Amino acid sequence: MFCGKCGAKNPEESNFCNKCGSSIKVESVHYKTIPDGESRGVRFSRETLLADKIFKIASIVAIVGLFLGMITYYITVFVFEENGAALQLADQNDFKESAKKMIKERIEKEPQNKLDQIKVTKVNILNVSGATDIRIVKVEIETDGKATLSHNKKNFKFIKYPEDNLWHIGSSYDED
Repeated sequence: MFCGKCGAKNPEESNFCNKCGSSIKVESVHYKTIPDGESRGVRFSRETLLADKIFKIASIVAIVGLFLGMITYYITVFVFEENGAALQLADQNDFKESAKKMIKERIEKEPQNKLDQIKVTKVNILNVSGATDIRIVKVEIETDGKATLSHNKKNFKFIKYPEDNLWHIGSSYDED
């Protein structure tokens, strides 16, 4: 074995150069072909090989972490939201209460209902369907009895706009 610092020949089992005293510990020898076509052994110290192993392990961990992050994102965005499972349950009760108030106001403010002085006493939500930004609410409406609606079951479309993150009442249609 030759010393990398001074070039002196040393026994294979030596850890230090007999001439200059520098460390000549070698973990392994890797052969590398140089441009003139000749193969030469390149010696790496234990520290160099350890650093190389740490780099490889860190790279693998980073790639696995990135892969797991992508899978988590895919499941959250594409699976849960497409199936409507991403609806927040805490928001669901708040939504229903707000929807009842908005429906009551909408019905009482409609021109014909205003003329007939229809007063909504109760809005029963029968069903809520839809995704995170559009919901269809099926309701049964009760009035004070002084005047009646042509249909007491209606569907209302609610839309959540990203600008204000609030629910807005949209179109409605009678339930047959």
